[in-house]
Amino acid sequence: MDVKQWVDNWQKVGSILEQRENESLRSPDYQEGLKNLTPIFHWVCAHAEPRETSGLVEQQRFFAKIRKQMETENS
Repeated sequence: MDVKQWVDNWQKVGSILEQRENESLRSPDYQEGLKNLTPIFHWVCAHAEPRETSGLVEQQRFFAKIRKQMETENS
């Protein structure tokens, strides 16, 4: 197969694939999505460890660290 034929084929196939993707985005199958996610939710619930904090303090500590790094880089 030469390059021109290869490009022509991809142009045809590309528009078909794009059309299928657009159709699937316009009408998603929520039931199928939930069916696929259900085992993941069950695994997370079974393996999640209770937290003693909301994580807000750790998040603020992380932001402060990043801010300090940015200030050091910009000086």
